[in-house]
Amino acid sequence: MDENTTLWRALDVERETAIALVVAPLLLALIHFAARPSVFSRMALGQGLSDQEGALAGLLWWAGWSVIAYFAVPAALIKVRRGRLADYGLRLPQWRPYLFVYPLMYVVVLLPMFAVARDDAFLRTYPLYKHAAERPELWALFHVGYAAQFFALEFFFRGYLLFAIRRSFGEAAVLVSALPYCMIHFSKPVPEALGSLVAGIMLGALALRTGSIVGGVAVHYAVALTMDLLALATKAGRL
Repeated sequence: MDENTTLWRALDVERETAIALVVAPLLLALIHFAARPSVFSRMALGQGLSDQEGALAGLLWWAGWSVIAYFAVPAALIKVRRGRLADYGLRLPQWRPYLFVYPLMYVVVLLPMFAVARDDAFLRTYPLYKHAAERPELWALFHVGYAAQFFALEFFFRGYLLFAIRRSFGEAAVLVSALPYCMIHFSKPVPEALGSLVAGIMLGALALRTGSIVGGVAVHYAVALTMDLLALATKAGRL
């Protein structure tokens, strides 16, 4: 009886890992093909809007799909299995001695950001909302969706994917989850794409240690907001 129970538990672990590793690329494909702002601009909903409004709507379309794919679907899968979201990083950090690493990561990233602030590739990419200088109120609205997207992103990579495969891969789950995270940055400037692998590993390791994605969400959004502000300052001639 005990052997059968152990066997079924092992199968449950393997099943969850298999589901996560199949669902993850499907959701990433959904984000890549359906969530792009260009998809929205070709739809009837995107017609008749001004350039500023259309750009904002397209980015909010992307953010909305990100919340669905990165958070709503994985959360539903966890609930179907009668799991708790708290066991997948959606709780306050449990191991507080590690919390100093998050602000330290931000400071370490801040110096390279200043170094690339005048780089053409960086300025072509940021701010993501291209009309931020003319319409700061729309840029602020975009950042509400942007922050929600980062919450969902962290939940997916450092919450659902990481903790779903942890029992099968052990500590190596950090490396497994960092690979697709790095790959979604291939369209970004080279330093950011390469740095995403390091960040993915560090944030994954911290999520395992603290049992929480909260610190990752905070530092991730802080970096993104800073990049937008640096780009705006550079284009305005203030840097």
